[in-house]
Amino acid sequence: MKIKKSVISNLPAGRQGQKPETKSSGFTLVEVLVTFAIVSIVMTIGSISFFSLLRGANKTEILKEVKQNGDYALSVMEIRLRNARDITSGCDGTITNSISIENPDATTTTFSCINTGSAQEIREQTTGVTTYLTGPQVTIATDCATAAITSLMFSCNLSAVDGVTKNVGLGFTLKQANSDSPLTEQAQQTFSSQVTLRNN
Repeated sequence: MKIKKSVISNLPAGRQGQKPETKSSGFTLVEVLVTFAIVSIVMTIGSISFFSLLRGANKTEILKEVKQNGDYALSVMEIRLRNARDITSGCDGTITNSISIENPDATTTTFSCINTGSAQEIREQTTGVTTYLTGPQVTIATDCATAAITSLMFSCNLSAVDGVTKNVGLGFTLKQANSDSPLTEQAQQTFSSQVTLRNN
């Protein structure tokens, strides 16, 4: 096909002899790289936030478990001590890792720390019946055998007011039993109370 000279002469000045422009559809390499970089940054921030949220949820669940076990154990010991007739294991101010009480029905209850193999648990023994006040998901923070006084502590003192009323201080620290968890997901809490016997 021949182009007539008259058509070429009708082209704007400076465009004679050049190919007509065609519109290109698509992205340049720079545009693709910038978009890829932005998407990568957004995805990285999103994944870090997501995993951080999961870790926080795990730690909250573990802390809830520790708190529930500790609150239950503390409340049971407080009730038993408050209603006890007497402290049968002595009341001279010495810090011990167990305490024995005489219940209102004349039975004896002993609270102590015991290593069950999977965890250090708080044990309640009442006339041959053994109950564990903490579950296997949590453990006392220190080994019952090697650090007995710091694992579960009891201290009984006579009242300075009348010299007869017995006051018992108790305390322990619980943590999760699974020590394989990362440090950011570990939870530990200390529980303590002061109880005055009503019936002595």
